[in-house]
Amino acid sequence: MGYELTPQVRTDIAKAVTAERKVIEGLLPSHMKFEKFATTIFLSVTKTPTLLNCDRQSLLAAFIQAASWGLEPDTPANYCNIVAIGGKASLWPQYRGLTELAHRTGELEKVETRLVFPGDEFDYWFGLNGDLRHKPKMDREEGNFTHAYCIFHMKDGSKIWDVMSYEEVLAVAKKAPSFSNAQGAWKNHLNEMARKTVLKRTSKLVRFSTEKATNFVQAVYQDNQLEAGKVA
Repeated sequence: MGYELTPQVRTDIAKAVTAERKVIEGLLPSHMKFEKFATTIFLSVTKTPTLLNCDRQSLLAAFIQAASWGLEPDTPANYCNIVAIGGKASLWPQYRGLTELAHRTGELEKVETRLVFPGDEFDYWFGLNGDLRHKPKMDREEGNFTHAYCIFHMKDGSKIWDVMSYEEVLAVAKKAPSFSNAQGAWKNHLNEMARKTVLKRTSKLVRFSTEKATNFVQAVYQDNQLEAGKVA
């Protein structure tokens, strides 16, 4: 039987969140207040009522994890989402959330992900003098992207990058249980999923040296687990 966000349910959730207030406040970044974060919990369960069917401990744990990453879930910015899988709630990082966490490592000037479309001038090569060049066409032709690439611009001046073809991205997508879901991200937000996929692959080439990278590395791992249909 499903739950409704009745006044009693709201009270129960509020009590559970309040009981963990000190823990949550200790995890939140300085710019994020507990009251605002607590409000996102009710916005999430209002937006996704199936979360009320989840184990309450897993629901609270997902929000505490969001707090530890310093990301607000289920907002228009779409940094991350709380999802229900197998009766448990899990925090699912999105492309924009991964990008934000990558910047917070303190080791990057910026991370750049782009898609190449038919008609663009695009060339790349690997080796001792590897390089990548991309000049987008002003009036792009219709069609799917042909390549996706990501560049990590490091603070030491180095650039770490990788490229995936459309076929490579699609091969990754087809391994995800959610690929056949008509309402899923792969069907409705293919371009953003492609950006996230190539970002994750490129991140494997980066040797992070600070503890600040822990959240980013954890988020990449968690996204991979959820993409594979496993409860994180």
